Amino acid sequence: MLLLTLALGCAPADPDDTQDYVDLTMEHPAPSAEGFQLAPAPVVVQPYADDTRCWVTTYTGPDVGLTGGDFYQHPDFGHHVIALITTIPEHMMPDGSEYDCAESDTLNMDESMPFMLGTPTGVEGDPRNAELVLPDGVAMLLESGTRLLVQQHHINYTAEPILVNSAINLTTKPAEEVETFGASFVHTQVDLDLQPGQSKRIRVSCPFENDYTMVNLLGHLHEWGTSYSIDYERLDGSIENIYSVPEWDIAFRDAPPILNFEPGEFQVKAGEYFHSTCAWYNDTDEVIDFPIEMCATIGMVYPTTVTDICVPEVVVLE
Repeated sequence: MLLLTLALGCAPADPDDTQDYVDLTMEHPAPSAEGFQLAPAPVVVQPYADDTRCWVTTYTGPDVGLTGGDFYQHPDFGHHVIALITTIPEHMMPDGSEYDCAESDTLNMDESMPFMLGTPTGVEGDPRNAELVLPDGVAMLLESGTRLLVQQHHINYTAEPILVNSAINLTTKPAEEVETFGASFVHTQVDLDLQPGQSKRIRVSCPFENDYTMVNLLGHLHEWGTSYSIDYERLDGSIENIYSVPEWDIAFRDAPPILNFEPGEFQVKAGEYFHSTCAWYNDTDEVIDFPIEMCATIGMVYPTTVTDICVPEVVVLE
């Protein structure tokens, strides 16, 4: 049986003992007997504030396959909670560390990779704000010792400070019982060089080296993104647009539109391409480069246990 709650540093992050706030913390459901919970410390969000925190822990249980997840926040003030794998060493950021990661230069995206991509439930009254459902028999490998980063984002629309909390419940099965493993893929360009006042658009082309079945995919830009699209090129040379966000919203940096597929619906073959077109406008007085800004197509595929990160072909369109 695996029943863990990884919740280090459980005191509220910001307030001292004399600070007044409205306590809106929730008793989120416990994880299943064959699962575990990621539970960052509650946070105080100031009046009319937008608050994004990152929290780091280490998974110390046995190697398992993650078969799904439920993502919990306050229904009125939670924007999203997500989990990533990070390579930040423990001596630099001990378990239980928490920090403000609202700005792109504090996200440590060059040391993190997507892991659990929840899809909003969109169901009124559902205590979850997102869920991850994998096809039957498919799981993501989580090895003992993996460092995890949880990002929680809240928005306080009121005139009083509020205390809120988030949790992610992950369902698992022993690694040796998993029929098929899946993992993330990342198609990205790390040399951006956005000059002050510059509008720029590039196409990032990445081939698949193996046959995969697609679970989901999304586009990822930061604050200066203006549009995103993904074209799928088949072996016969035909090209189809499969993802389009013509007007990128700053909120999509952390919670972008996700395209989900039914089991077996979308299969890519070795040698086929995704062409991702990213556009930005740099309205600052500074040069912006990776990882402050990004262009990344991210998703989950199976069968594989290794995150597929490609070295792309890049064309500057304008």
